[in-house]
Amino acid sequence: MPSPLLFRARPIIQVQALLVAGIMAILVGGGLHLWQGHYGPGADEAGAMISATEADVVERPVVAEAADEAPATTGAPTQTALAGLRQLMDTAEAISLRPETVTRVVEIEAGDALYDTLAAAGLDAAVASQVQTAVRSVYDLRKLRAGQEITLTITRRGVEETLDGLTLQPEATVDLTVTRSAEGQYVAQRIITPPERRRFAQSVTIQGSLIAAADKAGLPRNVVANIVRMYSHQVDFQRDVKAGDRLDVLYEQGVAKNGSRVGEATVIFANLRLGRATHPLYRVIFRDGSADYFNERGQTVRRGLLRTPIDGARLTSGFGMRRHPILGYSKMHTGVDFGASIGTPIFAAGDGVVKEVGWKGAYGRAVVIRHNDKISTLYAHQSRFAKGLKVGDRVKQGEVIGYVGNSGRSTGPHLHYEVRVNNKAVNPLKVSPNTGRSLNGTLLVEFRRGVDRIQREFRLVLSGQQPGSAKVAATEAP
Repeated sequence: MPSPLLFRARPIIQVQALLVAGIMAILVGGGLHLWQGHYGPGADEAGAMISATEADVVERPVVAEAADEAPATTGAPTQTALAGLRQLMDTAEAISLRPETVTRVVEIEAGDALYDTLAAAGLDAAVASQVQTAVRSVYDLRKLRAGQEITLTITRRGVEETLDGLTLQPEATVDLTVTRSAEGQYVAQRIITPPERRRFAQSVTIQGSLIAAADKAGLPRNVVANIVRMYSHQVDFQRDVKAGDRLDVLYEQGVAKNGSRVGEATVIFANLRLGRATHPLYRVIFRDGSADYFNERGQTVRRGLLRTPIDGARLTSGFGMRRHPILGYSKMHTGVDFGASIGTPIFAAGDGVVKEVGWKGAYGRAVVIRHNDKISTLYAHQSRFAKGLKVGDRVKQGEVIGYVGNSGRSTGPHLHYEVRVNNKAVNPLKVSPNTGRSLNGTLLVEFRRGVDRIQREFRLVLSGQQPGSAKVAATEAP
């Protein structure tokens, strides 16, 4: 993009060229001899006459021929010539003040406010302040980040510049515009463009853990979290998943007009291939707006409690008698421990009501959820709780209730998870959860037709043949 100096220089150079050409024409038109074989008004006075022979040899320009035919002028330019010169100068001044619209792109530097960026771009301090105030009225300026591009539209008259407006896109779905009103005030507008929902397909080979393979393959984090929750009722990710197993997934996500993916993704279909066994799950939306996942037989995977209320954790200690790592003697371990890094989300194992949240002795920061009049679960040694969580809150299965920590009597970051039936601790890995609902009759017939459509769509999107959808190439995750 040309620099501001170039923008200013160009009209001035053009005007200067016009002036030179115009003055030359007026001087010639006024009758001064430029090519008549002598310099100045009189040859004798100058004493620098070119001989007739030399003059005959020299090929004279066309201007000289025209001058020969006109009467010689020996004085100053005529009044007519001076008037023409003044008119030309007036015309040149008008040309130099003709409005010119230009654009300039600037970036917000680290540590700068919007005002600083506009002032550095050459805007008057009062204008920069008005624009910042206008933008603040429609958008939180604290969300602007270093590197944010701003396009300025400027009207230039000579060396004078007026800001007509500006545009910027601080978020994938948000555009901000500022325009100058007829009264000279700056007005901001926030334009939100909803993302287009598109479907993506991916096939991942697992070599280590499912979480690591999906991460390396570039699956969105919330897709991975949803898949873990979907299968946590029937799959022990620590023991059941082996190298060479595969995950197929079809999911939907918003795509902004700039092509970036935005918002949470929704899993439409997933198939976890463990050895020779396949575990396909399909999302079903009911008329009341609720949604659930069902296997190919039309049976829901949602059951009483999650076996693993945490993503990507490893079982570090089982249920039963053990030698306590801190106390040094054998003691009943009334739950199971899952080792994970501090800050890993912890999910509610089932729908219920929060009975306790806070410090609980050796358990450290803990949450207790009552699921019904018989069953409750406990989640201990947390680093912090979910924002706003309090006693009496209703939580849904899979909802984040806290984060892994090392509080209380603990030797390292982990989740201690207990299940109590009639207030008696039972092995969480052997609890027989209640079976969920099944699809029957016409619902089952519709479901089976939907399964065929989803299978076809998955193959088409994966191969890149599905119109309006995007393919994510199959990925082999080492």
